Amino acid sequence: IMTAITPLEFIHKKGIFGDHHKKKEIDLLRISEEKGLKIIQIKCIPEKMLFDKTEFTVRSKQPVKLILSNPDLTMHNLVIVKPNSLEKVGIAGNEMAKDTDGLKKNYIPDLTEVLWSTPQLKQNTSYTLRFRAPKKTGKYPYLCTFPGHWIIMKGVMTVQ
Repeated sequence: IMTAITPLEFIHKKGIFGDHHKKKEIDLLRISEEKGLKIIQIKCIPEKMLFDKTEFTVRSKQPVKLILSNPDLTMHNLVIVKPNSLEKVGIAGNEMAKDTDGLKKNYIPDLTEVLWSTPQLKQNTSYTLRFRAPKKTGKYPYLCTFPGHWIIMKGVMTVQ
């Protein structure tokens, strides 16, 4: 059974904020109020293991609000990773199928290549991810890390 957690609880559990997490949590919530906010909506396509949007572009350091919706029966997530790390993260997600706690960990590998992630979403649920785009320009892949999905369920966030 998967229990719902707030975005801040999820981020805190992932430990991505270190010692300064309280200030960063407040900053994270304020992203939605910032000028220049880029809103991205991505849906999982039912019975296809695909995202409806396979690419989007943001500016360096731009505030982003990404909303992932899952109308599919199968659980899906969205994980944004560092450039050139799609395969490494995807394979690591596959390996988590062997871990009895894999689903509890949302099949999100504990790798430095993982930048931002949503939890696995059940049918007809959504999750809002708020972040500031990387400073470094480039192509940042995103994928579903549910075991086996990443091979076709992927896209690219281009940072200009």
